[in-house]
Amino acid sequence: MFRLAAVVAAVTVMATAVVAQTDVVAERKSVMRESGKYFYGALPRMLRGEAPYDQATVDAAFTAFADSAKKIPGLYPESSKNAPRTSDYSASPKIWENKADFEAKVAAYGKSIEAARPKATSLDGLKEAHALVRAGCDSCHDSYRVRH
Repeated sequence: MFRLAAVVAAVTVMATAVVAQTDVVAERKSVMRESGKYFYGALPRMLRGEAPYDQATVDAAFTAFADSAKKIPGLYPESSKNAPRTSDYSASPKIWENKADFEAKVAAYGKSIEAARPKATSLDGLKEAHALVRAGCDSCHDSYRVRH
């Protein structure tokens, strides 16, 4: 009876760990997706003249960017290091090999958002702001995102 209880407990712990990994991976994908819908969708359409400049959309984009910068560091716990791949992109193992650099790049992304947001009050300002945020995104993605 004791062995059965021990086996059940061990399986429960392992299942909980797998679910926790899946949840954090799903959460970080959700955070990235939310930012991406603005960064790769709504804002570029404005910049290319395919959609009119809309300050409410720009403000929503920068709110999403700022929220992502706050959430990202907590979405890469050690326990998610070996999470199964679920899409065309995944987190590089380098994140956990050089966590300090990863966190510094995320902090720089946050600062790029703070610096860019006040500029994004017109179409010309949005062009400059978008480039600043892109540099913050690319800095981390170039080092810590893997395309499969």
